[in-house]
Amino acid sequence: MMGGFALRVGRAGLTKVQLKEVEELIAEAGGCPPAARTFYVDRTAAAGGDGSICKPFQTVQQAMDAIGAAATSAEFQDQNLRGWMVFVAPGVYTENVAVPLRPEITVALNNALIVGDLSMTFDWAPFSLQGPLQQVKLKIIGNDLRSAYQPNLNTQMPINGVDGNIVFNPSNGGSSLFIQLHLINTGVAGTPGAFADPPTGTGHVKTSSTPHSFQVFCENAIVKGDFYIPAGAAGTLYAANTDTSSSASFGGVLGAIVLNVLRNVRFLRPVDTSAGAGGRWFNVEFRAGQAHDFTGTAGTISADYNSFVSYFSNVPTKGAETFTILDVLAGTTANRPTTRVQRGTMYYDITLSRPIWREPAAGTGWIFADGTNA
Repeated sequence: MMGGFALRVGRAGLTKVQLKEVEELIAEAGGCPPAARTFYVDRTAAAGGDGSICKPFQTVQQAMDAIGAAATSAEFQDQNLRGWMVFVAPGVYTENVAVPLRPEITVALNNALIVGDLSMTFDWAPFSLQGPLQQVKLKIIGNDLRSAYQPNLNTQMPINGVDGNIVFNPSNGGSSLFIQLHLINTGVAGTPGAFADPPTGTGHVKTSSTPHSFQVFCENAIVKGDFYIPAGAAGTLYAANTDTSSSASFGGVLGAIVLNVLRNVRFLRPVDTSAGAGGRWFNVEFRAGQAHDFTGTAGTISADYNSFVSYFSNVPTKGAETFTILDVLAGTTANRPTTRVQRGTMYYDITLSRPIWREPAAGTGWIFADGTNA
């Protein structure tokens, strides 16, 4: 009963005297051991904690050390063994965190900022199983979007996110390995350096050169630097609502990365991709004046008009994509699209005040509804 009471109130809002009384009651009731696969971190906790809610660790690294690396490949097959949780209390945690190899680790940040890099370095060979592809998943969950870029404790914005890089360094990855990074209501901050191969500075999400697949999922999350993979690796970006302001958006993309499903995404840095696949884009903006390069890309991209216009207006080096327009194109006669528009697309010509269609047979020119040349 007392353990349940402690779980509800935790440490928040208790004076030192009250906390001592609660801890004494818990001790009398049999203690408060760490929950299975769940650890707590609080920078203000006393030294010697065990990761329980009553005696949290002081650092995120202590929680990762307590998790430890997977011993066998069985964890990747058993849903009861896959997941681990780390709850981080408010504050600034200045540390580089080495994340162990586990099927899935979730780090929940409660107005907490990790100043340093999160990195996972591992040899995949002992875990490369025959049959289904295997996932290594790291999830960073916060409670705010813009706050990842307000690390100054004197501001009214809460702190939240990773002020550094998130780096995966697998060896012997091969095609059986899928790495997934989920960023939810948080962000990767830092001050990005040059757009280079590999990128310099901090605020990047990146991986090493071992061939594998690296998937990044962003929901109300921001990467201030670049999503980077080197030659030999394959990447995919799924992002939604990363366009809250000019400073709180997505950075850039560098490598064979498919821009798969994008909704309300603003790229502030160059997008340089050679991935030969399409995607679905809704309200995607490519910043003007950047060296966006889609050389080598192909496939069909289903896009709304805003994304279509931003691509053709702001991407100086285009690929061989075919665009399917998801909504109505509109503009003047002089601005009718002339290339890379799927046959059958409708365009509302505001000069003529009437709709026209892409000629369906040859794919060149435009026609009115009656089939005459527009």
